[in-house]
Amino acid sequence: MALFGRAGSDTDAMVRMVAEAGGSILNVDGRRDVVIARAEDAGFVSRLYAAGARLVLDGSLAGGCGRADRSHAITRDLQPDFGHSAR
Repeated sequence: MALFGRAGSDTDAMVRMVAEAGGSILNVDGRRDVVIARAEDAGFVSRLYAAGARLVLDGSLAGGCGRADRSHAITRDLQPDFGHSAR
């Protein structure tokens, strides 16, 4: 899970939130108020919110636990082809 803390949260506060929710930290790189964490049991997300998380997202949406492989990234086409519509 990608866990976002309250405004002004620091890494120590984020680590405490994850520990209180019974999870493990996978990544603390980057912003100090965002960490990637996980837990094996159900209810982890609810416990993160109860511990003070502002937002919890599926961490796989962020490319997993490390750097994202951009070799297969979808980029914006400046002139997309929407096809021809018949009227």
